[in-house]
Amino acid sequence: MNILVFIGVIVALGAFRFLKPNALAWTIALWIGVWAALKFGVDPPMPASILSMFMAIVTLALVTYLTITEERMRQVGGAIVTFFTDRRYTIALIAALILLPSLVAFQVYRSRTQAPQPPVSGRTIHPVPPTSINFKGKTIDISSVDNPYRALEESDPDAFARHGENGRRVYYENCVFCHGDDMEGDGIFAHGLD
Repeated sequence: MNILVFIGVIVALGAFRFLKPNALAWTIALWIGVWAALKFGVDPPMPASILSMFMAIVTLALVTYLTITEERMRQVGGAIVTFFTDRRYTIALIAALILLPSLVAFQVYRSRTQAPQPPVSGRTIHPVPPTSINFKGKTIDISSVDNPYRALEESDPDAFARHGENGRRVYYENCVFCHGDDMEGDGIFAHGLD
């Protein structure tokens, strides 16, 4: 967690309070502050889908806050009507009408043209197998030992086939979801780990 970002957001929102904004401006500032805190203050960075989900919840909560009483709804409605009709806000209105669609278009363009990037920090899905283990007080070097089932391939093909079937069953019960049918890491849940 990047505490400096959170402190910066809190200080900025505190300073914004001194401007005595109306409920709509305060809500927009709060939404931007929460977005900045989640986007830049959480380490490691959260996936965009999770950020979108959190911001949808925040948006719903803030809209509920704005519409909870008739008085606040009238205040917000009045602020919106004033923004659209008062000549003092003509430049801000034109800027908003140009800037907002441009930002949306840029975000769509960026998301469609950007190549997928792996996470900044690597994750361990499951630990790497050890090179040696202790069994009944004896250390076994796994990296140099022969597979005892491989010898059955020629000496007892039926037992080898049974062990192979058991391994196949275990793989399809536990491993295929992430590793996929061909052990290439393209299972049905692999997208959640990439």
